[in-house]
This record gives sequence, structure tokens and C-alpha cells, in this order.
Amino acid sequence: TAGLDSIVEVEKMGKSSNAKMTPEPIKDTDAKGMVFGKLEIVGYTTTTFNDMAKTAFKKGIASIAKVNHADVTIIKVTDHAHTHRRQLLASHSGDAVEVEYSIKYKDAATQTRIQKDLDGATAMQLTTAFKTAGLDSIVEIELKGKTTNSIMTPDSGVSSGGARSAKSLISSLFVFFGVVASLA
Repeated sequence: TAGLDSIVEVEKMGKSSNAKMTPEPIKDTDAKGMVFGKLEIVGYTTTTFNDMAKTAFKKGIASIAKVNHADVTIIKVTDHAHTHRRQLLASHSGDAVEVEYSIKYKDAATQTRIQKDLDGATAMQLTTAFKTAGLDSIVEIELKGKTTNSIMTPDSGVSSGGARSAKSLISSLFVFFGVVASLA
């Protein structure tokens, strides 16, 4: 016990943790823009892609993008005719949804990181993130083009519900589909 005689008290400060910290949601007034993306998810229809599935989708995308799931907005979910690329998936042809989504960001560095994380994610990484979040019926995920971004301007602000004004959303979608068409 040499040298330990002078210790008066030892206080345990708490457990160390490997848990990931979830970022705070971005306030609408702090949002500088949105990143837009689109995915096809095989194994769901618009009927089975219910509120629980939508929440799981938001959590899955948020985990890949390293954002709070409250910053993810599902813009549109549509049934999508999936053509199978592998014989294994033959039973799932046509059983897919296409999900269009947006993610709020507060600065250019965050926007760049979100796009890099999403565009760099493999189908396997996305599938794992979605299954971990609760989308258990996923058979396959297909990325539908690269993500795009839109910067907020005074006339295109975010409403309290997180939705963009109709004019800005339509303009952004035209740009998005133009980019997707040029990649096809």
C-alpha cells in the first residue's frame, strides 16, 4: 500500500459509454437548407409502409446521415414496380415503395457531410440501418440517384411543420429530377 496512504476519498464519476450521441434537432429558424434523396425499398407497399415504418425509415436515414430523426421529412411514398435483378427476388417483383425524403441542415459543412454519408452508403449499410431501426420486411434497397440540396431563402423558409413552401418544393424537385435524369 505504499503511496496510497494519502488517498482520502475516491469518487466514481459514472460509467463510460460507447453509445452514440444523437444530435439535437435543428430548429426551423436555424435551418439553412435541405438535402433531398430518394430510395426504393423492396418488401413494402404504400399500405404496409405505415406510420411505424415511416418512423423507422426516418431513424434509419438519420443514423446514416448522423442527424436527429426529427430533421428527416418524408415528402412522398409511392408504390413502385420493382423489376428484380436476381432470381432470388423474383417473388418480390412489384412489391416496393419509392420514398422521397429531405433532411434539414444548418450549415454548409453539415450539408456536405450529410450528402457524402448518404451518397457513399452502400445498399448493405442502408439495409442494416433500416432493419436496426425496425424496417424488418426489407428485401432490397436501391438508391435512386444522388442526393441534392437546396439553400433556404427568405421566400422559401421552413414552416413550423418542417415543410418547404410549395413553390420552393416544386422548384427543388424539378432540379432533383433533372439531376436524376442526367444520371440515368
